[in-house]
Amino acid sequence: MSDQVLNNERILAIDIFRGLSILTMIFVNDLASVKAIPGWMKHYAGDNGMTFVDLVFPTFLFIVGMSLPYAIDARRIKGDSIYLLLKHILTRTLSLIFIGVMMLNMGRYNPQFLGISKGIWEFVFYLSVIFFWMETKRLPKKFWIYLKYAAGVLLLLMFIFYRGGAELGWLKTSWWGILGLIGWAYLIVALIWIIGGANGCFLSSAFFLLILLYGADKNAQLITNDFLWIGGHLGSHSALTLAGLMTGLLFHRSRGELSPKERLKWLGAFAALFFAAGYLLNEPWGINKNLATPAWTLYSAGWSVLIFTGLYIILDLKGWKSWANWLQPAGMNPLLAYLLPGVLYAMGSSWYFSFWNNGALGIIRSFLFSALVLEITRRLSRKKLRLHL
Repeated sequence: MSDQVLNNERILAIDIFRGLSILTMIFVNDLASVKAIPGWMKHYAGDNGMTFVDLVFPTFLFIVGMSLPYAIDARRIKGDSIYLLLKHILTRTLSLIFIGVMMLNMGRYNPQFLGISKGIWEFVFYLSVIFFWMETKRLPKKFWIYLKYAAGVLLLLMFIFYRGGAELGWLKTSWWGILGLIGWAYLIVALIWIIGGANGCFLSSAFFLLILLYGADKNAQLITNDFLWIGGHLGSHSALTLAGLMTGLLFHRSRGELSPKERLKWLGAFAALFFAAGYLLNEPWGINKNLATPAWTLYSAGWSVLIFTGLYIILDLKGWKSWANWLQPAGMNPLLAYLLPGVLYAMGSSWYFSFWNNGALGIIRSFLFSALVLEITRRLSRKKLRLHL
């Protein structure tokens, strides 16, 4: 879901937006280990507010929504039945949840049970994920199949024999990890798209209900939040993904051939509505990423629309593209770029996190590390290595 061709035109802004989000996430994740940095470069410390760091994850959700209709349409064009579509959606969801939960539990891993060091465990896991979901034409087909099976067996064994914490307990879903949360939101919004299609009234109503779900959960404690947080994971996060879907539909064939001017008007209207709604819903629960409040959801959607609009004007309307070439490979191969830091950390975390880990030097270190990941992604992408769930 990275190569966006909509109405026979390629919207470069979507790929670059995704690449920019990947770059920023790698940067802020690495920056979290750096001491003595400005507060605006961290997650907001209070109960009511947000920094740009709190905007990174929601842009991911937003972009997933922008890409979703076209990915499903492509499968329909290939002749997929509703059964095959649902099977694909469920498989993709479970894959995201599996990787997300396994990554989340890396910090709890206890080597006492198997005698395998944490660094080796992480290195083998990330490489196995890459090999299992890798698509490439550079390797002999038989060798590639054997490699894929071997990676799958390793992942299954790691799933079964994982033990973490002092109690040597098994995997915990906890908050599901970044990819797990994306998986849940993807599932909800994909089902909404299959049921309602491009019907604007249906999509708007679904968005409104997802926002309301947060309040309903707060007041009624729907089902159990020990396993899945209905209001946040299924409500707010899915609303962000659906906001991206509705924005992406401005370029969909179901909307006819909208002119760039008409699209810009709609984009401006979307941003204004999201910001206004966020302001109106600020009072009950404030702006809080960890609590996934409606105000945070709506403000994040508004900022996502504005960022995309700026990129659309610069890249697709003005044609100023050369500056963004270094971001495009990560935008077209996002899962690989997201997993590569784990591989690199596993190879040298014992010394890396003690190197340039304070103030301005730490910020420079994090930026250079992020640039390195994007460069590795670019080189591997040029060799036709791509990850696809």
